[in-house]
Amino acid sequence: MMTRLSLYLTLVSLLGGLCSCTQKKQTQKVEIPLSDSLRVVSYMPTELDSLFKPLYRDSFILQELHDEFRNPVERMFPMEQRMAHKTWILEFTWHARRDTLLTVWYLREGDSLRTLRHFWFSEFAVF
Repeated sequence: MMTRLSLYLTLVSLLGGLCSCTQKKQTQKVEIPLSDSLRVVSYMPTELDSLFKPLYRDSFILQELHDEFRNPVERMFPMEQRMAHKTWILEFTWHARRDTLLTVWYLREGDSLRTLRHFWFSEFAVF
């Protein structure tokens, strides 16, 4: 009886340790590439294209229910503008380092772009 109990407790402690290792791995902080971010001045596409490898360029219409990745950009605008569904946001992403991506959101104003927000994140992040 005592042997089974000690075996059971050993298995439980091993599984607990395994689970805690897995959880620690998932909650690791994303390392912001300070050397790269210090080199960035304007966050404009031409500057970023010269520093990093372009990954993709996308656009979307501003609305009231974006996912958690685009939500901070959405909240920069009043609800009336979001509900009008007339504002186009440009979303450009670069591969900044081996495992780090940089996404920048822009608003077209005439012939130029206004930088709204930028976000450095791990390419393994799930949103």
